[in-house]
Amino acid sequence: MTDNFSAETKRTTVREELENGRSVTFFTVGCSMQPLLFERQTHVMLSQIKDGVKKYDIVLYIRPDGTHVLHRCVKVEDGYCLTRGDNTYYLERVENSTIIGVVTHIYRKGKMIDVNKNGAYRFYSVVWNATYHVRHFILRAGRKIRKWMRKSKK
Repeated sequence: MTDNFSAETKRTTVREELENGRSVTFFTVGCSMQPLLFERQTHVMLSQIKDGVKKYDIVLYIRPDGTHVLHRCVKVEDGYCLTRGDNTYYLERVENSTIIGVVTHIYRKGKMIDVNKNGAYRFYSVVWNATYHVRHFILRAGRKIRKWMRKSKK
């Protein structure tokens, strides 16, 4: 999928492909899912949702303004789920009717990750989600330590 399509064409094409039982692969855009997905370096394969959305699934949904968003489902409720990007700290309520598909494979650094079978990926998903409250402080402390180490080498 290329960026020169209109938003309506993207939405229609992706939805039609998934409804016809085909998968869709595209490069990710944005930084909300870092460190897992990097803008225009990582691409994902989406498939139709077969058994409903599950916790830790990465879903593609459409916001009311037409923006396509790829975020992780962190809580499943009846009729909706709560999502959060791996690089964000806020939750977004997403109605199931706005969810187009679910990520089944991630292609990064020349390797394919099957999100349903890869144990390391599943571990990452659980740990990254469980630590989001303290992640900001840990990452900030790490940056300060690296900065201090660079200064001490001079």
